Amino acid sequence: MRKHIYKPRVDSGIYFTDAYLGISRFLTYREQLMSVLELARAEPINTIAEIGIGNVVTSSLLRNFGFYPVTIDYNPKLNPDIVCSVTELRRKVKQQFDLVLCYEVLEHLKFSDFGNALQNIAAITRSYLIMSLPYAGLTFKVHLYLSKYGERQLNIIKRLPLFWKSHVVTGGHYWEPGKRGFSKRRIRRNITRYFDIQKEWLYAYNNSQIFYLCKKIVV
Repeated sequence: MRKHIYKPRVDSGIYFTDAYLGISRFLTYREQLMSVLELARAEPINTIAEIGIGNVVTSSLLRNFGFYPVTIDYNPKLNPDIVCSVTELRRKVKQQFDLVLCYEVLEHLKFSDFGNALQNIAAITRSYLIMSLPYAGLTFKVHLYLSKYGERQLNIIKRLPLFWKSHVVTGGHYWEPGKRGFSKRRIRRNITRYFDIQKEWLYAYNNSQIFYLCKKIVV
């Protein structure tokens, strides 16, 4: 089978625009940070790699908390520590990390390369992977403000996947979980070839991202 050669499909300048840096995205950065801090409280995490660095907000936040992630991206314009596609990690990255982060990256590959990418990630992680993917769907929210109880808020948020809708390649996404043919079950089936899924959760703010905490399967 002919190997697909990926080229940057999104202008790197988009990561530094007002339109990109919306409130929802900043809350996503917090979710990404908290997922690492939660794991680090339970497990020794000394070395981290981040695949797909965007505007390096997550890496910068991690450095403020005492971590020093090695950044990996196939776009040299973003100045990563290692210029490398996620499908070439085994060949180009010569070290292993306690934790690999891969937030909102793998949907930029053809789904036929999803398994190959996961295998490459497994090759460079000693223990853990935290990854996220966009989760296509309709969100239904109910926010109740309970001032009587110390300004507490009760948030009820549900996500209905777009299981009836076929994906159209746009915005650099070749596929998205939640759309026809890309059910959560199918995503899990690919992940569990190389990792045990320790936790799966939706991004609490609007349920538009699905997160996975995975532990490498050691054969």
